[in-house]
This record gives sequence, structure tokens and C-alpha cells, in this order.
Amino acid sequence: ARTSDGKAPDATALFSITRGSLELTNAVLECPAAAKLSAPPWMILANDATLILKGCRLQGSEVDGPHQQGLIRWTTAAPAAGAALAELPVLFCRDSYLTGFGCGIRVESGQGHIVLRNSIIAIRGDGAAVRGDCLDLRPVRAGDALLTAVDAEHVTFSAGGAAIRVQAAVGSDLPVSSPLRLFVERCAVVPPLVFKAGEGSDATLVRCDGPVLEQKQFEWWGASNGVAKQVVQFLHREGDPTGNSDKTGVAAWRQTWGKSNDVRMLVGDSGVYLAGELPIKWKDLRPSSFELHKNSKAATWAEGKPIGANVRGVDDGSIAKKAGPEPTTGTKAAPGATAPTPKKNVGF
Repeated sequence: ARTSDGKAPDATALFSITRGSLELTNAVLECPAAAKLSAPPWMILANDATLILKGCRLQGSEVDGPHQQGLIRWTTAAPAAGAALAELPVLFCRDSYLTGFGCGIRVESGQGHIVLRNSIIAIRGDGAAVRGDCLDLRPVRAGDALLTAVDAEHVTFSAGGAAIRVQAAVGSDLPVSSPLRLFVERCAVVPPLVFKAGEGSDATLVRCDGPVLEQKQFEWWGASNGVAKQVVQFLHREGDPTGNSDKTGVAAWRQTWGKSNDVRMLVGDSGVYLAGELPIKWKDLRPSSFELHKNSKAATWAEGKPIGANVRGVDDGSIAKKAGPEPTTGTKAAPGATAPTPKKNVGF
């Protein structure tokens, strides 16, 4: 790849950290709109490190999906047999607005927790080579276990591809003893961004690449979430037909997870819809673009309050203006909502 002046890019990320912690508060990171190849593949690259975003706005490349792979790449190594990191790494994101082309957050994790609170992740795909996934989860085996958990509450997802994509961990054909667990509460999966014909036509809630479910590598624990009717596939396994079908629709989803693993899923025409149509140009897109219509069921689905992010709280990615309320959390086997205290040895 080359930059606009013909030189190779000098970094794989705008911010890069290995071990330690990186905390960004009210940061605004934007790729230039005109220089197609000047942006690095990732905005933030964290290896075995804790990454904390509070009230941030990350806007990826608008025009160069193939070069810029995504916004955040977070990787952690699996612990050696009988050992673990002294402090588990965490990716914590609160009151933030992440939008771009290709991938929102890629997680290649052998251990650690991903905690998302009151944030908007809106990722566009091109309906072909560029997938457009909000979360791209690629767990790494630690022996026969997957030691990663995702905890999302009051998050708004808009994905041209999948809101959540899970890639099977390799190394064995046997089921794992401990799966990757997703705890998802009061989240809204809204219509995808569609700037050109063909985009968002296969919008999906969860897409599995490889024998994810066959090897019991993944568990979903959901409560009071909602999915817009434009999201045509709920659970897509590798080899399933594209588009809405009996194999990928809400019935297949409910058959897979049952009533215990997914409680009060809101679907249907009157469930999740926005106050207005989503813009068809990047420059017109704002956090307020993802506000739920006051007459939608989703506006009162969380015990009388809206599901998804408080878009006024996100407020263009700045908690300095008006912070979103701290969502309440139930008891669950996942990390808490508070961010860990960052270390001082930050490097990038």
C-alpha cells in the first residue's frame, strides 16, 4: 500500500501500545477524507494491553475500506499452561461514537474482557469484499478453553455486514470446556448504513465462520435487546443461504438459544425503528441519526426507557457536553461496568 505521495505508510496504527494501558478521554480521531491511502490500517492497535475509551469519537476512512481494515484491533495472547497475566487486559468503551468502513472492533483474544457501555458502533460495508462488521471476534484457544468475555449494555449497532461476527478458534476439532461468552443487554441493532445499492442487503445479528456452534465455542446471554426489521438474518452459520430464510431467521435464533439464554428479544415492524431515515453521506451522519422513534416499542423496552445508546449522551462523541446515564447492571459472570485503573507505563 502507498500513501497519496507514493510512500509506504510508516505505521500500522495511529496509536499502538504493547502491554500497559492507554486511556483516551474526549478524543476525536478522524481519517482524512481526501487522501485515500494516507490512513494506517487501524486507528488503535493494542497488544496484551488495557484500552480505555471515554467519550471518544473514532471516524474511520470514508473512501478506502480495502486499505484501512478497521478502527480498533485488540489482541491478547493465551496464557501458558498453569499461568495467566498478572492483570487481565480489558477493552473498555463508554459514551463513544465509532463509525467507519470495514470493521469496528476486531478482537483476537486468548484472554481478557471487552466491556461496552452507552456507545454507538456504525460500520458500513460495500456488500461484497468489505464486510462491514461492528464486532469481529476471533478467540484464541488456551488449551481447551476460550477465556474471553464480551459485556455490552445500552449499545447501538448498525452493521452493513454483521453486528457480531465470531470466527472459530482453531487447534482442535473437539468442543471447548469454556466458550466465548457474550452478555448483551438493552442493546439495539438498527438499520444498516446504505450509501449505494446493494449495501446492507444481508445485514445480520450474529454470523459464525467455521464450526463455532458445532464445537460449542460461543454462548449468547441476552436480555431486552431489539433488532430492526432491516436486519434480515439473526444467526448465520457458514454455508447457510444468504437473506432471510428458515435457517437464519428469528425462529432459528430462538431454537438455538431457547428462552433461558435470550429473554425479551424485540422484533417486528413496530419494534426497532429510528426517528428518521439514516443519511446516505458520511458528512451528514451524527450520533443523533441513530435516535429511536418515540413511538417505537424500543423507546420504552428497557423498563420504560429506550434500549441502545443514549444518543444525546454520546453527543458527537463528547461526554464533556452531556454524559449518558450509567446503565444499571445485573448480576452475571462478566466484568463489571467500571473501568480498571490505568497503569502509568503507557507507550505508543
